[in-house]
Order: sequence, then structure tokens, then C-alpha cells
Amino acid sequence: MHLHTMLLSQIAASTLGFLAFRHLEPRFKAIGLTGIDVHKNWDHVAIEFGGIPLLLTLVACYAAAAIAASCMSRFYLAIMLVAVLSFTLGMLDDVAGISGPVKGVVFTLPSVGLFTAELNPYPRLPIVGMTRLTIFYFIIIPIYVSVVANSANMIDVMNGVLPSTCIIMLLGGILLAYFKGSTKPILLSVPMLFTLAVYLYYNWFPAKYFAGNCGSHMIGAVMAGIAILSGLEFYLVMAMLPYVLNSFSYLTSVKGFLERTRLEARPVIVRSGLIYANKDPRAPITLVGLLTSTSPKDEKLLIRQIVLLSVFSTVLSIATEVLLGA
Repeated sequence: MHLHTMLLSQIAASTLGFLAFRHLEPRFKAIGLTGIDVHKNWDHVAIEFGGIPLLLTLVACYAAAAIAASCMSRFYLAIMLVAVLSFTLGMLDDVAGISGPVKGVVFTLPSVGLFTAELNPYPRLPIVGMTRLTIFYFIIIPIYVSVVANSANMIDVMNGVLPSTCIIMLLGGILLAYFKGSTKPILLSVPMLFTLAVYLYYNWFPAKYFAGNCGSHMIGAVMAGIAILSGLEFYLVMAMLPYVLNSFSYLTSVKGFLERTRLEARPVIVRSGLIYANKDPRAPITLVGLLTSTSPKDEKLLIRQIVLLSVFSTVLSIATEVLLGA
């Protein structure tokens, strides 16, 4: 497999994905699959089911990668299975709704796709080095996938935040793999990078597409799958610190899994283009709420701050892995 062959395959596949987004945009608008962007001070609407062309782009990129690097085909198939399963469950959540506690259990199911590939139950951890988890490792995998998928869904509240932070984490993982002399994480990550780059174009401020639950859960599940198949499980957890902070703050403030639609008060309030933390004691605490707790900010500034937090946590994760010998 030559590098230029892989890159050409990804350029071709992601171009098809880009055209799918463009082709579906007027059709989705025509049938009313749009929603209001609540963080804008004008009536901005975007398509709510961006997960559909996102899945098409992802499948195209990974299928093209399987042709360019046939030695990795079973791993690419595993990722595509994870994507399809998580997309399907997310679409069910979009259409019919899945309660919070059930969501935690349901999104363990996409991990089934990973068991079609060769898994390594001996992950390396900083300081500890190689561990021997065997059976316990296979129990952790579904939980890991569910946690990452749901965390991605919970942080996907502002334009461009989810795809841009995932791109940062993937680039960090590629850099870490380069330091370790490993090519597998790179080959697994490149198709997802091209997929997210296409989606970022349509999701960046002001967004034309929202991922929806089907898209955000799929992105999170695939990120978890890449980390597991690459042996970068600990790296991803560290790099996802902004996600962890957001999820932990939300869950502890509402005392459990509570759907956004059932909240008694929104976490933030928008006035004249500025976003304020909601001081109502019934309002959940989120990362955006924490960033606006001392002073209001506009959406663009908040997006930049979250992206910078992602850069910091990714650099910290790489440094931890390299310096502590994971």
C-alpha cells in the first residue's frame, strides 16, 4: 500500500460525501427536516439529520480505504459496523426518543462490530505498562463505547465543536502513533479525518447541518472504536477531558440521566447575541455554562475556547503517554 494511493482514495471518497451533503440539503429543507439554532440571536435554521450524509461519507471513506489498504479491510469493516449500528440507534433516538438510563445500555450494542476484528486484551497504561485484562477487557469494551458515544452526543451543542475537537484528537493520535512507530492507528484514523473534514465544512458557524443524535452518537462510537483497535484507549480518555467535564457536570447537576427535552430550565440563556449561564438552580451545569459563569460570551468565542481546551487536553494526553511510557 502506497501513501499516495490511500490519500487519492480518500480525496475521491470524501468528495462524494461532500456532494452528498450538498445534494441532500435542499431536499431535507423541502420536507422540513430542519431545526432552530437556539444559540443565535436571529432565526437561523439548519438541517437536523446531518447524520445521514455523514454516514454515507464515512462508509465511502472506509470502503475506499479498504480497497487501498486491503490488509486493513477487516478493521475497516469493524468500524463501518460500529458506525451503522450507532447511527441506527441514534436515528431511533431522533425519531422515537430513548430515555437517558436506557441510552447508556443501548449504546453498548455498537461495540459488537469491534468483535469482528482482532482485539488486543493487553492495553498499555502510563507507569503500569502492559496490562493483562483478558476477559475483563471484553466486558469493558461495550461500556467504553457507550460512554464515548454518549459524551460526544452531550457536547454537540455548538456549531463545529464536535467535528473540530474529534479532528484534533485524531491528529494527536496520529502524532502519538508516529512517535511509537505504529502505522495501524494512522491507517484507522485517516478515513475518519476526511469524513469529519467534510462534515466540519457544513457544521461550522453558522451551521448548515446538525448531526442529530444519529450523527453525534455515531461519531463518538467510531472514535471509541478507533481507539480500541489502535490500542489508544487511555490516550482518548485523557484527550476527551472537556467531554468528561461536560458530561460529569451535567449528570451530577441533574442527579442522573435526564433528556434535554425533560429539563425544567435550560443550562444557558441567549440575549442579544450573548450566551449567559442560567442561574436558575434547576438548570443543569454544562461546559458552556461553566465557561459563561463569570461573564457572558458570544458563540464564536465559546467555540474557540472549547477547541483550545481540546488542544490542551490532547497535548497533555500525548505528553502523558510519551513521558510515562504507556
